[in-house]
Amino acid sequence: MSEFEQLQKLVNNPEIENFLKGVQLEAAHQTGRWGNENEERKYPHEYALVLDKLKGKQALAIWEKNTEKYKHHLVTMAAVCFNIHRQINKKGTAINSYFYS
Repeated sequence: MSEFEQLQKLVNNPEIENFLKGVQLEAAHQTGRWGNENEERKYPHEYALVLDKLKGKQALAIWEKNTEKYKHHLVTMAAVCFNIHRQINKKGTAINSYFYS
């Protein structure tokens, strides 16, 4: 397996036991999957909708008593928040210009 394939496997394999490691990997996965340009074009309300959707999935995991899915959605929401924070501080993004224009 090439180094690239090893990195792809690492980033695309959810980590739910080590929260901080999981958030770092999931944040990288999200950017890789959706693209940095997609994140740069999102406004605050669009990020709120993403988090709302994930809260719904988390609620479903509660009803299903599925601890693994519940943990995964916690990590995913934290990674979204990490990416939002990164975009707020980045000049030229939609969310940065919304708050700082």
